[in-house]
Amino acid sequence: MSSNPDVLLALRQAIKSKIPITYATSDDEPCSSLLTATHLVISPGYSLPKSTPTRYRKPGISTTSNPKDFFSVEAVYLAWLLQNAPGAEYMKQARECGLAVGFVSVTERKSVVDWLEGKITDHERIVPLVGQSSCARGTIAKLTVYLQQNRLPPQEPLPAPAALPFLQLPTSRTSLNRPHRLRNDDTSLMPRTSMS
Repeated sequence: MSSNPDVLLALRQAIKSKIPITYATSDDEPCSSLLTATHLVISPGYSLPKSTPTRYRKPGISTTSNPKDFFSVEAVYLAWLLQNAPGAEYMKQARECGLAVGFVSVTERKSVVDWLEGKITDHERIVPLVGQSSCARGTIAKLTVYLQQNRLPPQEPLPAPAALPFLQLPTSRTSLNRPHRLRNDDTSLMPRTSMS
């Protein structure tokens, strides 16, 4: 892993790879209880405070500038760890771990578990990493491959959109530098069909 991996991705990778997640104290001493632990050991050589915020945004938060707007790695891990526990038992365990108000709700636990296990690729409340796009999966990769295969000299217009039916391309290289934010009603990236 890199020197500063994303906490949520590191947890997801450990879960998908079936790497045992253990607990430790602040002195890096192993312990057997999440309650008494101060750190989660996600992989050999990588431990982090269990209070570390993740990119998983709490419900009802629209701006995400405060670390308290996000669930801790402990809350996300606990949702996965107790995925099969009845709702009442899950909430009891969360309170016992000190997460009286900061735990993943019973109703959203399944979707978090599905994301952690790789059953779903996106989750609406997981804030994308810097540089990560919210475009449909694979679109950026297809565009990158296309641009690499069709290297164009600078300032030469890009090919007509029909050459790439999955994406409406800008008409010049300079427009590639302008950010484009997708909205739910944005149809500019959808294939065009003729009306007959």
